[in-house]
Amino acid sequence: MLLLRGEVVVVSGGAVLVRGPEGMPGMLYVTNLRVLFEAGAGGASAFTAYQEGIEGIWNVHHGAESRLLQGKREFLTLEGSRGRFVFQVSNAKGWAGAVVSVKSQAATAPPPPPPQPPPPPQYPGHGGIVLNVQAPPAPTIMMHCRHCGNLYDATKGRCDKCGAPPT
Repeated sequence: MLLLRGEVVVVSGGAVLVRGPEGMPGMLYVTNLRVLFEAGAGGASAFTAYQEGIEGIWNVHHGAESRLLQGKREFLTLEGSRGRFVFQVSNAKGWAGAVVSVKSQAATAPPPPPPQPPPPPQYPGHGGIVLNVQAPPAPTIMMHCRHCGNLYDATKGRCDKCGAPPT
């Protein structure tokens, strides 16, 4: 199992994920951030069969069942955003208490601070502040004079060569 940053294992042990007549054996972990079940014997063949963030779990049960030939079996049931999952464990009451304890500590912990805004861009010689911004110059509209054919600036209102107004 790979731990996330700031994650601490609270309790771990062997468990069987109950699925149909046979179960899926593996390791169950309760950490300060999540509940994780890795199926398989460990090593390269292990895979994550169940993972739920501690905030996504909303109901925890523990119970026992006595069988004449097999003895007493204890079960931990977790209900959350991923559905209902049942694990056969030893000391189901202790497992349920660990989940409830971690969940209650997570609820009372203050929320993390918001991320800091990015720093303003730095421009050489300006210290990051633009002091003077000028508007771009107005476009020049050029027209041909109908009297002499000269190209002149239409915003001035008269031909530069002959002085004729536009018609």
